[in-house]
Amino acid sequence: MLATKGLLSSGTVNSLLFLSKNEVIAGTDNGFDLIELDENLSIKEVISYGANDGFTGGENNTNSIARDNEGMIWFGTKNGLIRFNPEFTGNTSYEPETHITSVKLYFEDIDLKSRNLTPTDWFDLPSTLDLSHKENHITFEYTGICFSDPADITYSYRLERNGSGEWAPFTPSRIVTSSDLRPGSYTFSVRAQSKYGVTGKADSYSFLIRPPFWKTKWFIVLSILTSAMAIILFIRYREKKLIEEKENLEKIVEERTREVVEQKDEIERQRDIVTYQKKEITDSIHYAETIQKAVLPDESILKNRFGDYFILFRPKDIVSGDFYWMSEKDGHIIITAADCTGHGVPGAFMSMLGVSFLNKIVNEKGIVQPDRILNELRENVIMSLKQKGERETSKDGMDMALCSVNLNKNLLLYAGANNPLVIVRKVNSEYKIIEKRADVMPVGVYSRMSDFALHEIEIMKGDTVYLFSDGFCDQFGGPDGRKFMKPRFHKMLLDNQELEMSRQKEVFEKTLDEWIDYSSGKHGYVGQIDDIILLGIRV
Repeated sequence: MLATKGLLSSGTVNSLLFLSKNEVIAGTDNGFDLIELDENLSIKEVISYGANDGFTGGENNTNSIARDNEGMIWFGTKNGLIRFNPEFTGNTSYEPETHITSVKLYFEDIDLKSRNLTPTDWFDLPSTLDLSHKENHITFEYTGICFSDPADITYSYRLERNGSGEWAPFTPSRIVTSSDLRPGSYTFSVRAQSKYGVTGKADSYSFLIRPPFWKTKWFIVLSILTSAMAIILFIRYREKKLIEEKENLEKIVEERTREVVEQKDEIERQRDIVTYQKKEITDSIHYAETIQKAVLPDESILKNRFGDYFILFRPKDIVSGDFYWMSEKDGHIIITAADCTGHGVPGAFMSMLGVSFLNKIVNEKGIVQPDRILNELRENVIMSLKQKGERETSKDGMDMALCSVNLNKNLLLYAGANNPLVIVRKVNSEYKIIEKRADVMPVGVYSRMSDFALHEIEIMKGDTVYLFSDGFCDQFGGPDGRKFMKPRFHKMLLDNQELEMSRQKEVFEKTLDEWIDYSSGKHGYVGQIDDIILLGIRV
């Protein structure tokens, strides 16, 4: 298992010897590896020894390894007997030096002369680099110096924007490219690490990407002033027109019967106002729908990582208080289905607030653990809505099921606020429901304000994961005009597991429509009563 995971220097292990509970020596076909384990017997560190380190035996013979009374390790190899002193550490404290050797724009060297830039002393890097917003594709090349093990150096880099950034994992690569960089002040840092885990000092390079003119302060101020002036002129124009209309109405009133004309004009005016206001409101809501659809994430993450999935998203009104969101960060695929307080325009405002906070928490802060995401999201909601738990303050919040999937480890992490997680798994040719219950509290101020619980689930190929709001189960309809309810919902999921996910979506939508439109002389037509979100993913 260790060799197949690529943790050792070779995929061929010919011998093993435990030095202690936490130290193992593995003899391979090109030397040996000294493995250090933690208390959970997971690999903590691997140091490889080969010909460059004095191991001249080459390939180890099968099971030819032993430890004598003095603690020396003996290897039987193709080239004879080799002895190793496990107390020997060599020069492991040497810190490798790191140097940035090149900076390129769109994979091309920077012409210092045409830009009037002064080079640095050693590697001819621009001493100061001031770029436009279009010059946002930068490549850095770097190298490390370590005389003890030059072939085993690895590198970690960090690109800070306005003082914020994280170190990348150590890799052998000596080049990194960053594209589509946003305007701001950047500092690129890189550090080298020897195979003994000794990390040297980082080398850094700073540069600036200027924003486009329409994002500069002077342009924004000018736009605000221009808009304000236009509004003032429009108001004055409207005032003038209203005065003219009033004078015309007074003339008409004088010519005809005052009471009849006034009533007629008033009715017509009110009708026009109501019609206009209705159109304005409807147009605004439709525009809000466009904004909400733009805010919702693209489905490319699900398409690229899972392939077989569906999203059943059905708002009650034009805009929705339910929303879905997804992102990928550090090998974790974070997915959520949420139900905000209310529906329509108020719910849509809450949903956009939720999407904004999730982008900040996951994509900017790098938090990928579901319980920590919900705790952080609750703090943001309470702070933004100024919730204090008092009677006169807002009690708005969100119910949501949120999971983080690590496909490399086949592990799903889940945390929920009132909304559960359902997994359908095939066991002995029969499908079973696995339900993980959520914490009985919303994402917002509530009588219970404890931390959200984290659930770890080992997922298997063929598992189907469902995230949803309460809209489907709470929908009234059917022959008795009752709610759809959870048992019927679970049965619907189990009955359609043999179908592809896209086909499942069609069946579920048809089931929902038939339930809502069920004709009964006893109960009238109810229609959809709440926003509905149902998200299905097949592993």
